[in-house]
Amino acid sequence: MHDDVGHGRTALQLEQLNALLEAKVKSQGQLLAETQERLRTLFENAPLSIQLIDVSGRTLQVNAAWRALWLIPPDVIENFILRDYNVLTDPQIEKHGILPYFLRALRGENSRIPAIRYDAAEPQLAGRARWVEGNLYPVKDAAGEVRQLVLIHEDVTERREAQELILRKSAEFEAVYQHLPEPVIMTSPERIIVLVNPAANALFGYAPDELIGRPASLLDAEGTEPEHTPGAEAREVSYRHRSGELILTSTLSSVVRSAGGEVFGYVAIVRDIREQRREEEMRRFISNAGDVLASSLDPRETLSALARLAVPTLGDWCLIDLLEDDGSVRRAEVVIADPRHELVKAKVARFAIRKDRLENPPARALFEARPLLIPVIEREKIGQIALSDEHAQVILEAEVHSMICVPLVARGRVLGVLSLLLASSRRSYTERDLSYAKQLAGKAAQAVENSRLYERATEAISARDEFLSICSHELKTPLTSLKLQLELVGRSLRKPVPAGLPAEALNTRLGVATRQLRRVERLIDDMLDVSRIATGMLTMDMAPLSVQELVTETVHQVSEVFQSAGVALTVEVSEDARVHGDRARLAQVLDNLLANALKYGEGKPVRIDVGRRGDRAELSVSDQGPGIAPRDLQRIFQRFERAVASRSITGLGLGLHISRQIAERHGGTLDVESELGGGARFTLRLPVEAGGS
Repeated sequence: MHDDVGHGRTALQLEQLNALLEAKVKSQGQLLAETQERLRTLFENAPLSIQLIDVSGRTLQVNAAWRALWLIPPDVIENFILRDYNVLTDPQIEKHGILPYFLRALRGENSRIPAIRYDAAEPQLAGRARWVEGNLYPVKDAAGEVRQLVLIHEDVTERREAQELILRKSAEFEAVYQHLPEPVIMTSPERIIVLVNPAANALFGYAPDELIGRPASLLDAEGTEPEHTPGAEAREVSYRHRSGELILTSTLSSVVRSAGGEVFGYVAIVRDIREQRREEEMRRFISNAGDVLASSLDPRETLSALARLAVPTLGDWCLIDLLEDDGSVRRAEVVIADPRHELVKAKVARFAIRKDRLENPPARALFEARPLLIPVIEREKIGQIALSDEHAQVILEAEVHSMICVPLVARGRVLGVLSLLLASSRRSYTERDLSYAKQLAGKAAQAVENSRLYERATEAISARDEFLSICSHELKTPLTSLKLQLELVGRSLRKPVPAGLPAEALNTRLGVATRQLRRVERLIDDMLDVSRIATGMLTMDMAPLSVQELVTETVHQVSEVFQSAGVALTVEVSEDARVHGDRARLAQVLDNLLANALKYGEGKPVRIDVGRRGDRAELSVSDQGPGIAPRDLQRIFQRFERAVASRSITGLGLGLHISRQIAERHGGTLDVESELGGGARFTLRLPVEAGGS
């Protein structure tokens, strides 16, 4: 009985316990369901994209943020993402190198996935492409085994696109900044250089990045710190080159501010205006040079003014070489800027350029009549362009490193050459400098030509006056004698025959009068010949003739004059030759030569030589007079010129000029050989007639 009671109590207790357990289980189930609902709601409504993945890589669940991120249609999510898609075999995951992060998470490690551009617009996914970063978290069971992975995406597309836009704009800015032709400098508020483009580095002489981080005062010339006024106009600012040279610029400076108005730094856009300023100065210089060069008609003053103008405006040295009428070259001016080179200047003045050294730039410019620009004279090549070893040493002493040579040309005639040299200056000559030099040389050549024309006009006037004086004297002398003789004859004829002059005396006086008339006639003929030569109207009656016969006839005509003067005249014929010429004109040449020999021979014997040399007949007249100075050997063949300027020597100074013109019109030459104290030998050379001897 007791046992029955005990069992009944136990059964009751079990029923009560079971009821209690059922109530507790029911309560726990409700709590679990509530928890699960809360978790589901939290998962679904989380602001970040969440994707639950099992250890095999299959997607278990995605939330609303995930769906909003990728915009994949619901049916694709249901039928593909949650059924067939495997993240561990996704080609894009492998392509972007993300798979190792998943493997690390499967081993129980948290992983931070860097930003990638995942394209969910592929046909299978039908979503869109986004830039995302991710975090992978392993979900473990009580035993620590990984059961699931939680992948949380963060959409960074806008941020990434903004970064790319910034980078792109920065790259574009950098490209524009780096390729700006104008130098640009940006400094911090403390005027520390933070940006310098290549144009600025080149202008100031610094290597890339060498100026970055250095104070802007490094470039400032004293008292020229730029003003940073917004909207200010560009102003002239001098900067200092790395070498210390000042650089004149037009600089536009401005303040760079943040959106809030805070000063971010300063920007200066710099434009080198040295060439512009030099161009302006050179235009003024060339304009003023014309006035200075035209201020004097004295050739020496003109050349001196030209050289002084060129130094130091166009160079440190200026050399002027003039081409003389005889083909020689005379160094007319040497001007230097640096007084320390006075000794070198004296050496330079001694050297005269030569036609046989066209490697020398001034010589080439002169004789080839073309300007030369040598921007850099290399030391090892100085020997090639110098006139001699001594000249090369002088060039080295002068420290010349750049050169311009421009011929002085006026009216198509080369007058000389202007040479400009740079020595102490750091710069080298450019094409623009050559242009300036050519402009100056053009004005200078015209000024030199004007000076020469004026000088020649003055000489011509002087020669004319002298000619008129000589002509008056030469004409008056025979006319006076003629007048006297005629008066005596007339007076005699008026007297009765017994008281008059006997016939013999009368004939003598008439003979003197006749000779004076012939002298006047000859003077007039000479003047007419000069006029005919000048106008091209000197005619020739050409015919074959023997040179020996010509000499014989002429000697016969002048023999009486030589006998009267007591001067011996001899003829030596080594070989006769026939020429084609005007007998009267050639006799006129020989007569002029004999007259000169008689006039200047001081009463000593005169000799005529006739011969032949090759295809030329030679006729020479030699005297034993005082000779002719070397400087006068060519001058005496000019109009109105005489070897001796003396009233005691008669004549107009036309005979040799006319004689040479006649010789040249026969295709021949008339030359003189002489030295002071050794007499003179005039030689007429004429082409021999074909087959004539």
